[in-house]
Amino acid sequence: MSEDRERELTRFAAGGLLTAIPHWPLGQPGPQTAASARFARAETFLLEHATEQITVADIADAAGLSVRGLQAAFNRHHGITPLAYLRRIRLLLAREQLQSDSDASIAEIAREAGFAHLGRFAGAYRDEFGELTRRTKQIARGW
Repeated sequence: MSEDRERELTRFAAGGLLTAIPHWPLGQPGPQTAASARFARAETFLLEHATEQITVADIADAAGLSVRGLQAAFNRHHGITPLAYLRRIRLLLAREQLQSDSDASIAEIAREAGFAHLGRFAGAYRDEFGELTRRTKQIARGW
């Protein structure tokens, strides 16, 4: 994937997350503590590396947290695990591509978004958005 394309996908993911997942109200930053700074680093790392094959340990290392601390922080802030948060980012990236005028196949889109297993991608996509990937693509093309 080109560097420009990766930046574009990262910007899209960030925008989607800001609307889909609650954050501090605009103009009213939360209290900046060492813990909140580490959590912010974890979220930033996930956005910047969403299409790569990363582990919870990679995220924890980037944030300066233990794996257990990272999992507790994500559960506290978002009510999900770090990998579930990553999966949502990837699903948003894939949905954006499926809704675009891209000629890429569903398999190519899934791989570009960071999914290694196409069957799991299809199931997660259906669970998240309530429709099949091919239906999203059909709707985008006006079928």
